[in-house]
Amino acid sequence: MKIISFAWTTPALVTGNKTVTRRGWDDRYAARFKPGELVQAYNRSPRHKGECVAIIRIVYVKKQLDQLAPDSDYEAEGFAWFATGNGDALPKSDRLGYLETVSRESYDAWRQRGGSSWVCRFELVELTPQGQKLADWWNLPPFQRALARGDSDE
Repeated sequence: MKIISFAWTTPALVTGNKTVTRRGWDDRYAARFKPGELVQAYNRSPRHKGECVAIIRIVYVKKQLDQLAPDSDYEAEGFAWFATGNGDALPKSDRLGYLETVSRESYDAWRQRGGSSWVCRFELVELTPQGQKLADWWNLPPFQRALARGDSDE
C-alpha cells in the first residue's frame, strides 16, 4: 500500500479536520495515486521512524495553479483548525510547509505567489490504534491538554 506522510499536519488529519493536501510531487510520482485507492497516512516519513496513523481513500489528484486554490481549502488543509485554538499542535520548528503561518492571510498570500501544486483530496477511512490515540489527545479542549502537560499560568 502506498504512503503519504503528513508530518506537521497529522493532528488535523486524525481529528478529521484535513481532507486535502498539496504536494510538490513530480508528475511521474503523482501519476501513481488514483481516485478510489487506499493509502496509508503516516505521521512522518517511515525513514524517520514514522508510524501509520490512518488509512485514507484518494478522491481526487490533479495538478493545479496555486492561485486557483479555493477559499474552502483553508479549512480543508486543516489550517483553520490550527488557527482556532489548536496552535499547540504545531511543531516547534519554523518549517510549516508552504505557509509562513496558519493564518488566513498567509494562505491568501501563498495563493498569490504563483506556482502550482499537486492537489490530493481524500477521505479518512479509519484510524490505526496510534492514530486513535493521537485523535483522543487532540480532541481534548486546549486547556485540558495544557493541564495534562503540566502547563499552567499559575
